[in-house]
Amino acid sequence: MCGYREFLTLTAALLLSVGTAVADDHDGESRKGKNHDAVASMVNAGGERTGMIRVQEGPEGVVLRVSLKGLPPGWKAIHIHEKGTCDDHHGGFTDSGGHLDPLDRQHGLLNDEGPELGDLPNIWVHEDGRVKAEIYAPGVTLNGEGSGLLAGDGTAFVIHEGPDDHRTQPIGGAGSRIACGVVRQP
Repeated sequence: MCGYREFLTLTAALLLSVGTAVADDHDGESRKGKNHDAVASMVNAGGERTGMIRVQEGPEGVVLRVSLKGLPPGWKAIHIHEKGTCDDHHGGFTDSGGHLDPLDRQHGLLNDEGPELGDLPNIWVHEDGRVKAEIYAPGVTLNGEGSGLLAGDGTAFVIHEGPDDHRTQPIGGAGSRIACGVVRQP
């Protein structure tokens, strides 16, 4: 049995080690250990960092862990775009091209002729501008030809100002592009 002083010393040491092990890099993800295969650092139209999307590859798709801040509240469309750039030569991150679509499908999770591989469910932005979400994207890989996030010219995640209705061509009526992040290996 230990005394009060030893208990406090042990507790302080335990808290210090736990605090170090879960050192936060803005979004609650541990800096220690590999918990992702690729990452996209998201920025808004003003070039300000809005968060991260971490990608983990599975046997038949990828899991996206979305952690964002500073976005306008409400439902927002998020898509995987076909070009790995967030350059803004024409405004609105249009240099990232259209949705990732190697199968030549139509846009929309609810479309009988869809979906494109780049179509994802909408995300919810809370009143404080934050998003925490986990999304599964079936058929998407990291390096596969056509479906690979890192293959060829790469890909980018793009967030739109409004929700995707999952039917309307070409982007589900989601409106302007408000955030973008190029997918890269960490």
